[in-house]
Amino acid sequence: MFLAPYGGGAGGGSGTGGGYMGSGVVGVGFYMGGPTANDRRPYNTTPVAKPFYSGYRDDNYNRRSDRRDDFRGGKRGQPKGRSPEKRYHDPASNQRKDHRPFGKRPSSFARYEVKIPKSLFNISSASLPDLRHRYPRLNISADFYECTSSWVDSFPMHNPFKLGSGTDYHVFHRDVDSPTQPDSTLLNPPDADYSYSARVMLMACPQLGELYKNTCSMADDVSGADKILPNKSIHFLVGGRAKSETMALGGPWSPSLDGPDPQGDPKTLINTAIRTFRGLTGVDLSSCTEWVRFMEIKYYRMPDTKAPAFTEAEEERDITSERPEVVVFFIPNAAHLIPSEEEWAKTKEFYNSALQKLLTDEKVEQDGVVEQQDGETSALDVSMEESEEAGTRSDMEPTHYSKLDVNTLKVSDLRNELAARKLDTKGLKVNLVARLQSALDEEKKADAPEEMKVDEDSKAEQTPNKIASPSATQPKDDSKDLSEKERRRLERLYRLGDKPAIVIHPNKSAKGGRFDCHRVSLFSLLDYRTEDQKEHNFEVSLFAEQFHEMLQRDAAFTIFKAIHDAPEKETKPEQDGKLENGIDSDEPDVKRRRNDSQNGHDEEEEVKVRRLRRTVNPPLLFAFTYFDMSRAGYIREHDLCEILHLLGLRYSRAQMRKLVARVATRRDHVSYHSLTDSDIVEGDEKDVVTMDLAEKEDVEVTRMLALGNRALFDMTVPETPAR
Repeated sequence: MFLAPYGGGAGGGSGTGGGYMGSGVVGVGFYMGGPTANDRRPYNTTPVAKPFYSGYRDDNYNRRSDRRDDFRGGKRGQPKGRSPEKRYHDPASNQRKDHRPFGKRPSSFARYEVKIPKSLFNISSASLPDLRHRYPRLNISADFYECTSSWVDSFPMHNPFKLGSGTDYHVFHRDVDSPTQPDSTLLNPPDADYSYSARVMLMACPQLGELYKNTCSMADDVSGADKILPNKSIHFLVGGRAKSETMALGGPWSPSLDGPDPQGDPKTLINTAIRTFRGLTGVDLSSCTEWVRFMEIKYYRMPDTKAPAFTEAEEERDITSERPEVVVFFIPNAAHLIPSEEEWAKTKEFYNSALQKLLTDEKVEQDGVVEQQDGETSALDVSMEESEEAGTRSDMEPTHYSKLDVNTLKVSDLRNELAARKLDTKGLKVNLVARLQSALDEEKKADAPEEMKVDEDSKAEQTPNKIASPSATQPKDDSKDLSEKERRRLERLYRLGDKPAIVIHPNKSAKGGRFDCHRVSLFSLLDYRTEDQKEHNFEVSLFAEQFHEMLQRDAAFTIFKAIHDAPEKETKPEQDGKLENGIDSDEPDVKRRRNDSQNGHDEEEEVKVRRLRRTVNPPLLFAFTYFDMSRAGYIREHDLCEILHLLGLRYSRAQMRKLVARVATRRDHVSYHSLTDSDIVEGDEKDVVTMDLAEKEDVEVTRMLALGNRALFDMTVPETPAR
């Protein structure tokens, strides 16, 4: 028997001698040359290449080059400065693990994407280290010291938060005038106290049927329309001019307007929320009977520092003494404020009339400008001149530029300021704003230092003054194109949808004329940036994370209840060569088919019924879809166990694995469509069209199920707190 050097077994190192065979000896079946320098290396040295056997070749191993180098007396290394060769079967660094091509693919081959939270769902209080661990991307305020999740007590697992309220709202642009004037006294009371503040998060969510249709892949959905994520179907009303300046709507507590006891009387801060929300949006929420106290954020203010102001024109306020401040977030149920179809038709007619009136007035003004350019006079010109003389005051003194905000002025005020400065007063509102803003900029430059004034004067001499007479320098075609563009813009701003909604007009005078409202989805609120350092952004982002965790907890408990009620897998043991159904497994197939055909003649022919695949449990499908972000159709058994452990049921690992194994397949996957879909007879009561989406459950059984293993030792059931 041939022994390789250093005790290596024959056949390229496949023996049991315990030695090492170098790369110079490829194998017994190939070349059996003498030992080389590579073969005499110590045992702990990394080999240049692995031997070839059984058709397997390791990465960066070239068999042909190794043979050639064996004849030359040694193996050459890779050239310096060059990457090692890559073979066709080498995995690329950026290659997907599922080895499927890029691009749009069917949902059954979707990339698996399930994100598991980092902590328990039912944590009612969190400090600074807790938030850093749970939300590493969140830029926490410097004065923050505690967050209380009131939703844990308001919505226990056996009584979850109800989606599908059907509330919706339409936010108008700032250029659309509100039919009612905002009351400035609501936002800036003289006794405003920041020790307690209220925030209102008005939610917009479709009804359950529409929500399930837009987010879940139903069994009878043959349209193939793309579904959206569940958190993209839920929207909130936030303030701010951009995504980086989001803020919750609300303000500080006022003892004279809201009540004297914000800590003991829950109605006090609700009054604060109603007052500040009405001052910012013009919507009265006093008729709302359900106010959810969602969470509380606590700050500790240090003296001689600054804190953000909320309703004042200034961005910050001075802190004179150390004290704690509490910010309470509310979610009102404003579904009853949705107008009826008749009321919505009247609302659309009102705004359409306002648009037509605005377009007619602007058209009359533009016609008057064209006729004056042609040198013609008419009765219309005389009437327009009389109306302009009556509407504008050219003899008034111009207001100082430091006291004007062009974004908050009305059309009449804009024309008065332009007339006082001997400027043209004709045109659309946007033209008047731009014209007045240019004049104010010139006044600011005039008050600048002398050296800057000389530079501006030299630039003004080189360029003609276009503000004094814009109609003399602009051709008629440009003015017509501009008016057509503005007309389309106004039509878009005044357009309302067919679905009834709450109408919201942002208060243009709030926060020094910088306030605006936006309708933002929960998905966008969760997509915050680490660079967002303002305290208002921190509050909105923390609310979004808390609301997202609440929906995750409710979805996880829905899945847990379905798995708990699912039957265990049945096994079919053999009995004397026959299965439980009486069929002999050793009986030939031909004989079995002949016996079946004979028995078929004796039995009555069954009536064929049409069976359809239907989704019979949409809430369960929505719960699985909330975690399965890629619509893969399954959740791995290990991931599902980890998600259910976060419910705080005190289940052991073996206990949870045994429970999930009821619905798991042999690939350790939980294909949830087998739990939510079923073959039913057409027109059956379980049809998704006729099924009641709000199925009632046994409250006591669900409450005991939410206790988990605590029910084995502590039979006390917590009471449901009042909201």
